[in-house]
Amino acid sequence: MQWPRCRAASSMKPPRSIAPTIVSHSLPPQQEAALLYAHGRSVEAADLLQQTLQAGGAEPTGIEVWAMLFDLFRAEGDWQGFEALTGRFQQAFGRPAPQWISDEEIAGLPPDLRPGGSAYFELSGVLDARLAPALAALRARANQHATLHLDLSKVTAIEAEGCQQLSRALRHLTASHSGVLLTGTRRLTRRLREATEGNGGTSGYWQLLLDIFQLLGLRSDFESTAFAFALAAGVSPPQWQAVLMPVVPPQDMEEKRDEPRYQAGPELIQLHGTLAGTADPQLTRLREVAQDRKYINVNMAGVIRVDFRCASALASLANELARAGKIVRLIRPNALIAALLSTFDLSAEVRVNRADIG
Repeated sequence: MQWPRCRAASSMKPPRSIAPTIVSHSLPPQQEAALLYAHGRSVEAADLLQQTLQAGGAEPTGIEVWAMLFDLFRAEGDWQGFEALTGRFQQAFGRPAPQWISDEEIAGLPPDLRPGGSAYFELSGVLDARLAPALAALRARANQHATLHLDLSKVTAIEAEGCQQLSRALRHLTASHSGVLLTGTRRLTRRLREATEGNGGTSGYWQLLLDIFQLLGLRSDFESTAFAFALAAGVSPPQWQAVLMPVVPPQDMEEKRDEPRYQAGPELIQLHGTLAGTADPQLTRLREVAQDRKYINVNMAGVIRVDFRCASALASLANELARAGKIVRLIRPNALIAALLSTFDLSAEVRVNRADIG
């Protein structure tokens, strides 16, 4: 695949001299895969990375390809693919592979809420009518802890009855004032959205989707889904109610530096989720916060994907800030995003601090 050399567009309109450009006419497979993923072509990106591994990715120089595949499987919620890759990695390198739940996701959690901890509970496979024993065990575990970590990342399929049972269990826990930390909901919410689209008769799907949004504190998603449910079912929309529960305090991320902080405020600027388009609100906020700082430390560990237009705008903004005499650090982007950023001509004052693999 040949990608044309092009100048990245940005609605922020940085000076022409610092607008990032694609580095090469003929890109290595890592960068080609990163561009495919940035354009939403995840299956093609995975295929290209798999082909690259088969052509010699077990060599130490191919570690970036492994990291990109691990991160792609995480982002897409494909834990079967992740586990298969884990076996291949351990055989190739003779050392432990990355974990399904990344270090960034569990860094701020106390030990009992981490995988393997006594307050960690995982549901996997199909959510169906056979879920009752697992949910009984969930309730029993919750009786022993103020907060329970419920990981839903390995749910592979859903049925209305199972979703209704899980919804009832979640409501029972919150009514009992048990804290529920939900993770791994990205693929599940996508399945629930597909199941509910235009169908007001599948209340189990709607109910669980609304419960997830409420527990995650996503009010706008809750209200838009409640309105869609009301239209489909011919009823009044459910009303948002904030869920009061114990809060798991995040662990502060500290960085060692040789020079002092230039101003008070949080050490890191946090980005998360999916960034899309040149006017992404998180990008706008980054520009605003960066104006009063000398060191721009951007934590990207929680970012799943950046589309090409937003990556172009981010690179343009980073170069603009560097030209203004600021030091910009993009900290711990996943391997796919790091490879995408490497296709742009970033200033030497813009540092991409990648996460290690394994």
